[in-house]
This record gives sequence, structure tokens and C-alpha cells, in this order.
Amino acid sequence: MKLQGAGNQTAGDKSVRALLNNYERGLPLVLLVDHKYTHFPYDLRGSNISYAVLGLYFIAHAWAEREIVGGKNVIRYKFAFHWIDNADPWWWEKDNSMDVAMATGSSDELVYPSEDGGLPRRTPEKDRVEPLSKRRPSRDTSLYSSCRQCGIDSPQVFAIGWTCLNATCVAFWTHAGTSPPEECVYNTQFLQLLPFPNNLREELKDIRPSEPMTAPRDGITTIKSFTRGFHCQNCGRLSCRFKWQQWECSNCGQTLQVQGKMRPANELRNIHSGIALKEYVNPFSGIRRLPRRTFSDKNISGEIDTFELPDGSGNIYHVKTPAMRLAPLDEIFLEYQKQADRGELLFRRWPLRSVR
Repeated sequence: MKLQGAGNQTAGDKSVRALLNNYERGLPLVLLVDHKYTHFPYDLRGSNISYAVLGLYFIAHAWAEREIVGGKNVIRYKFAFHWIDNADPWWWEKDNSMDVAMATGSSDELVYPSEDGGLPRRTPEKDRVEPLSKRRPSRDTSLYSSCRQCGIDSPQVFAIGWTCLNATCVAFWTHAGTSPPEECVYNTQFLQLLPFPNNLREELKDIRPSEPMTAPRDGITTIKSFTRGFHCQNCGRLSCRFKWQQWECSNCGQTLQVQGKMRPANELRNIHSGIALKEYVNPFSGIRRLPRRTFSDKNISGEIDTFELPDGSGNIYHVKTPAMRLAPLDEIFLEYQKQADRGELLFRRWPLRSVR
């Protein structure tokens, strides 16, 4: 996968603005990591894990730097994330000789090609907000100094010495009259862990998802809440629901049995959404409606409308029968639910993908 770096960043970029808001207000945030983060000591891709939750962190410092990206001199905003437990991160192995940069993160906007080969995601829009130089959250004053040119405080991030990190200042990213070297060693004081305020700690909520309801009073298990995944309290894995009859952890196999009732077709026929349903195909969808055809099979007969999906990805069939001949279909619908409850019917979250 080829990554394309963005140009200059500003405090108005959506991702930068969101992180600056957390920094300014002292709000904690949850960090996620995927297999592309080289400093994580576990093989996520080899374990078939899409991402891992690192926990709750807060932004201790925010500043801007100048970097050479693709031969261009660009501005990047940086953020130092500290674990709220006032210690080195739980996943940080001391003997791995990891680069100290793992304690910081950049808000670089990367353009990823979409999975289906379509257009890449757009760079976030910019908005007019106060630049970093105007933001003054509480900080360790011994680490910060004021710039003689702009009067704005900046932390001493690197051991080489202090430099103004206000991107709008004429003295930005200069030290002793010249630009700092491309590779700098971090200032030891800058790397010291800052304590998370105790008054805010009391307001923190448990980020672990609650256990899903398995036995609703009305016995109806076809609502939206039953389509979501669950958090395994045994091993911590987050898993999609991939079986009709239960939730099951894809790592350790722990299960939560779904206890619902069989729903007769008549019960569903009496549900009125208040919305007039019409067979409409958006002309820009690429879906093609085939000519209607009739069918007859023993005691069942009717019409079939076929909708052909683009790129040969499958068909959607709408089977229509007279109301007085629905009894055999109602029996099929009931048997469908019984087989699903016994685990005999495979759950297909993306059924059309299987026909490609």
C-alpha cells in the first residue's frame, strides 16, 4: 500500500483541531493501534486482529515541527500521549530498545486507497480556529520558555536546545540562527511522565463495552442491538457476532447464548413502519432490474423480480405470492428460525461476498 503524505498542517485541520481540543481541555482519549504501528511488540496481523485498544491516554504536550517529506519542507503537528496510570505504557517492553518517538504521535494526514480500488479518502477540510500559539493550557513552566519574537511559550522538546515551535512565528524552527538537524535527541525533561489530575480521574468511565443482553423480556432478538459484537470478559477480545444462536469469542471460544422466541410470520405482517415502500432503483447505483418472471412449484406460485448487482457481485430476488398461498412460505420461515437457533444455519454477515 502506498501512502501519500499531506502538505502543511494547520490548527484548523480536522484531526489536528480535535487533538488540540483534547489537549486544551485536558480530556483523555482512547488510543487504537493496528499492524502498521511498528513499535507494538505483538503481531496483530498474524493473530488475525484488526486493531488493539491501548487504553486511556492524555495529551501532555502539543507542538509543531518542520519536516522534510518527499523533498518538501512541510509543517507537522506533534502530540505527546501519556498513559493515565502515570507509568510507561503496559505494552512498552523495556528491553526492546524502542525509539523514544513511540511516546509521541504525529497527526499526519495519509491518503489510503480504498479497499475496492476506488477514490482515496479526502484530506480533512480546514477550519478557522485559534492556532496553537494562542492556546494556553496548564503546563510545566520549567520546561517552557517564551519566544522573543512572538511572545508565545514553547516546550524544549530536544536536547540541542530550545526553539520556537509556534508555526506562525518568523523564528519558528530555528536554533542559533539556523534550522535544527533532521535527527534530534529528545530532551530528558520533556520525556518525564506527567501526572494525570486526580479530580479528572474520578470522572473517568470504564471504556470496556458492557455485556450484551441475551434474554430480552419480549423474546425479540432481531433488533439492532443483537447485530453488534461483544467484548469477551475472559480474554478481552472484541469479536463480531458470527453465529445465529450465540455470541462467541473468536479467540478463546467463550460463548453467550441468545435466548429468544420463534416469531410467526403473521406477527411481522402486522408491523407497520408508516413508510410507503416502493421498488425504486437509483439509476446511478449500477443495479439492473431484470424482466419479471413467474414460477410455479406444487402448491406455490407467484412472480419473481430480480435485481442484478454491479460487477457480477450477486442478485437480489423479490418473490411475490398471493396472500392465500403464503402458508408453505410461513412454514419455511419458521423452520429457518429453528435451524438458526440450533446452530445448523450458517450466519453470513456479508452473504453476497461469497458468490464472487
